[in-house]
Amino acid sequence: MIRTMAFLLGLPALSTNQALVALALFCLAALALGWLADLLLGHGALGVIGNALVMLLGAALGLWAWRKLGIALAYDANAVTASVALAAALASLLMASALRRYV
Repeated sequence: MIRTMAFLLGLPALSTNQALVALALFCLAALALGWLADLLLGHGALGVIGNALVMLLGAALGLWAWRKLGIALAYDANAVTASVALAAALASLLMASALRRYV
């Protein structure tokens, strides 16, 4: 399952140990960003773990949609991928926060 998810996100083929380390690093980064978002959003936030899960889901869906669109840019592919993932994660977090606050 981890390899399938990595393939869908456009990551290179990794061994099982490398995939587990990458997954752990993704989760730690998501928790750190979730904590930061919890500080910035205050009462509109979903909690550290909720923010992290929303951002991970948003980043995965954003990268999947970006790959489906197939837009080629003249910039570094890794920088574009990271930017798309970050933008999708932040957009999903803001949408979830707005839904929680106003609905």
